[in-house]
Amino acid sequence: MKIIAQILSATDITTATKDRDGRKVTTGQVKLLCTDPSQIIDVAITEEQVTAGYHASLKTLVGKGPTEFMVEYRSGSFGDDNNRHRSYNGFRLVDLPASVQAKV
Repeated sequence: MKIIAQILSATDITTATKDRDGRKVTTGQVKLLCTDPSQIIDVAITEEQVTAGYHASLKTLVGKGPTEFMVEYRSGSFGDDNNRHRSYNGFRLVDLPASVQAKV
């Protein structure tokens, strides 16, 4: 879905490394300030997107004002390595905004 949002600070874009199936995986997250209604949403950046440098490209949008983002809502569940049931839900970045893609 398309949302109009902005990134207020470079600290709103983060990465984290975790163990997944015995290997280290780096994923990211960006906090987007949406308007109408005003709300801050956390949007996940996938391992592949971090590897492609999406988190660095998003930093060029900090403080630039409202931008159109493509996000999707995801939910699911799985069994982890410790035989525990895990579930997740939330937004995930689909692609970089068109204004950033033109510069890449």
